[in-house]
Amino acid sequence: MIIALDGEPLVTQNISGIEQHARNIVTELSTLPAHHQYVLVLNGAWETRRGFDTRFVEALPPHFRQLWWSPPKTIREHIAQAMGAAPSSHPPADPQWGIFHSFSPGLPALHGVCLSHTVHDMAYDLDPDVRRSAGAARLRRQMRSAIRRAALTVAVSRQTAADVQALFQLPADRVLTIPNGINPVFMPLSDRELRQSLRERYNLPRRYLLMVGSDIQRRNYRLVIDGITPLFSGEPALRLVFAGRQKWADSNLFRRMAESGHLDRCVFIEAPSDNELAQLYRDATITVCGSSFEGFGLSVLEATACGCPVACSDMASLRELAEDAVVYFAHDDPASMTEAISSLLQDVDYRKLLISRGLKRATMFSWRSAALRLLTGLETAAGRAKSGRE
Repeated sequence: MIIALDGEPLVTQNISGIEQHARNIVTELSTLPAHHQYVLVLNGAWETRRGFDTRFVEALPPHFRQLWWSPPKTIREHIAQAMGAAPSSHPPADPQWGIFHSFSPGLPALHGVCLSHTVHDMAYDLDPDVRRSAGAARLRRQMRSAIRRAALTVAVSRQTAADVQALFQLPADRVLTIPNGINPVFMPLSDRELRQSLRERYNLPRRYLLMVGSDIQRRNYRLVIDGITPLFSGEPALRLVFAGRQKWADSNLFRRMAESGHLDRCVFIEAPSDNELAQLYRDATITVCGSSFEGFGLSVLEATACGCPVACSDMASLRELAEDAVVYFAHDDPASMTEAISSLLQDVDYRKLLISRGLKRATMFSWRSAALRLLTGLETAAGRAKSGRE
């Protein structure tokens, strides 16, 4: 069978969640026996984007073929490209493709081809703040259109799968839950040289709470800080470390901490590498995730894999992910956060128990397993579509 894959997340240096997911899945697929051929569908217009990088796709084995196409150079396309918008035209479909899979929610308008895509969360429909954000309506329409046309919708958690089914009344055989895996770099073994380098570069303290992710609304940093601030008086050495892909000095969080007089309690790390982030997890006293909405919760899983105790919000997706390996608090109640984090800071034995549980829990998630389950799902969906046509 020929499996066509959306190559967009594979040709950029700007790697966020979807790009990480796509690269890990493709990496694992490339190591499996070559029972299928793969076609990476790539748009020539992407070459003009900042951060365009083909090194990942060039390193793949020969049964991963590249199909480059170029959108028609219409006046509309020129204007859209000048404004930084994505091309509105779509790649040519090949009737020999068994299925086309997108690692993101969106799907191109391909005719006569079985379609599959990945939904990482339903925030555009279910998170009030995301629904009101710029561009949310357009992304919501794209997602809804894709779900209607897809023969298979892959969800990264049971909660996301349930959200998709509830919103679109999809039958169970059209939704497949495949949890994300863990990059092997996230493990408990410390890198002493890297630890020393990070401490010197960022003046890292010995005792800190780590929070991972940009300052976006659903990361819920405002309420998390309200929950942590009461601990400062009894924890004079405690610091907060924020690590994410953004310019922290321009963030609302940075301004808020400066205005409150707590900026000296904070360390801001911009775009750490996976190796650096793994060491930050290992050295953190606690990782805190106070999100008000999560489709999966990768930072919670990464922290447990690195042997870091976790305090996180009581979201259904996080409970599904971590079970009894973390301590939970109410995402909308600072007092609940204060109690949970304080109890974990003071109880060394409880932290050790959570570390043990977390390491065991993390072994249940691998990208190899995710890739194998995806491949089986694509084979089943393509076979079902072929039988329907015949």
